Amino acid sequence: MNAQALFDLLQAAYAECGHRDYVVIGSLSVLGMSEVSPIPSGMTVSIDADCYTLSDPPRVFDLRWVRAGVKAGLVSLPVLRLRMRSTDFLDAQEQAAALQALDRLVRRRA
Repeated sequence: MNAQALFDLLQAAYAECGHRDYVVIGSLSVLGMSEVSPIPSGMTVSIDADCYTLSDPPRVFDLRWVRAGVKAGLVSLPVLRLRMRSTDFLDAQEQAAALQALDRLVRRRA
């Protein structure tokens, strides 16, 4: 998928539900960088677009996307850990699970 295909999808969503403001998360969020950095094909292969309206935040942590981003030099694990400090999680259990998954990923890279 490319940025234009994503924009077309969001326009169709607007026509259906009237929401204009979306936050794109998950694998396709990398499309926001497509004008400043080449995006590896492994980071743009997706069968869905993970997004939410500003009034409906998600609870997603996709390790495959993170691994591809780290490998391409587009995602920094220390920065990701830092940003997770200000992330709103569903509950303490979800936060602990996400941090443990990130720690496992860091250990595998060491």
